[in-house]
Amino acid sequence: MTTTATDLVGEFLAAVRGHLADLDPDELAEITDGLEADLAELVAERGPAALGDPAAYALELRSAAGLDTAVRRPARRDPAERLSAALDDGRAAWDRLVDQMPDARPVLAWARPLWWLLRGWLAATLVGLTLFGGMVWPLAVVMVPLSVLVGLGRLWPGGEHGPWVRLALLLLNVFAVVLVPPVLLSRDYGGSAWQRGYDDGWNEAQYDAAIPASSDGGEAGVYSGGHRVSNVYAYDASGKPLVGVQLFDQDGKPLAIGRAPECEMGGHWSVVSPDEESCWDDETGEPAQARISYPWTNGAAQLDNVFPLPTRLQDKFDLDPLAFSGVEPPTVGELPFATVPPVSLPGIAPSVQQVEEPPAPAPTEQPGKKRKVTAPAGQE
Repeated sequence: MTTTATDLVGEFLAAVRGHLADLDPDELAEITDGLEADLAELVAERGPAALGDPAAYALELRSAAGLDTAVRRPARRDPAERLSAALDDGRAAWDRLVDQMPDARPVLAWARPLWWLLRGWLAATLVGLTLFGGMVWPLAVVMVPLSVLVGLGRLWPGGEHGPWVRLALLLLNVFAVVLVPPVLLSRDYGGSAWQRGYDDGWNEAQYDAAIPASSDGGEAGVYSGGHRVSNVYAYDASGKPLVGVQLFDQDGKPLAIGRAPECEMGGHWSVVSPDEESCWDDETGEPAQARISYPWTNGAAQLDNVFPLPTRLQDKFDLDPLAFSGVEPPTVGELPFATVPPVSLPGIAPSVQQVEEPPAPAPTEQPGKKRKVTAPAGQE
């Protein structure tokens, strides 16, 4: 006999004993002891529907034992008993409803394991989205097996565990059923939210793998908040933007951020692997333009530590030697801020961007007057 049949028999007997609760304990034990084995054989031969109504069965037991068929219920019943009787009556009503539908039990038996899996996944989704910022799959590894064990009866909270735990599981099942539509509707399986996140992570991982490791064991480049920096914008102490700033580290080495192509994904630009040939539109799948940065030069060599880096949109990742003479040359583009609040420290004179003033206009000679010309030094 399966575990499910054992549970049905136990619940049925609990309901019968509930209808016989007015009897003395000795009388109750005398007419109900040994029924479990008989009912188990009955279920094995004729199915769960053979159990029938617990109240009617309790009445038959009273009559067979020669007891008064009028139920002498106590004035006040224990809440746990009332709850257990209500749960048993509900289970019996469900069984009667299923028996009225043709071939319903085989379908339910086939779908029950799928429900166990879905219940565990829904629990992991709810907890992951509300408490752990979307971390669903690690929780599903734990919650799905637990749900299956509950369904198999290994962790079934019925029987000796009491009706309150049975009620808790029933409410959780109802809550899971109600939760199915909003959870399915909130997840974008078509590829926008999840697919963009997957693509961003994949592309960034591919790019990081392609960047050679630095001498101290870290990855080459500059990071901020765990994300690779693709450009730097500097402002002086008065809050004005600076263009063409050369940066060096504490050892006097050029501070390079590791130039790399960027592709637009989900409304923002992300660094991608230089091994790729071009960007792709994440909605249409068609090739898209990449944002490529061009280094400054000192006339003899390219410098990767001068900022901000000029960029431009183009089809390929390779630097175009004729880019600055073309129709759309690389530009610094729009700065993140036009100005920023000024800063200061006591005793430290900041470097302020010097703006050359235009030369004063030459004086206009008036008619009849000669302009005095001063000779350069040493030529008086």
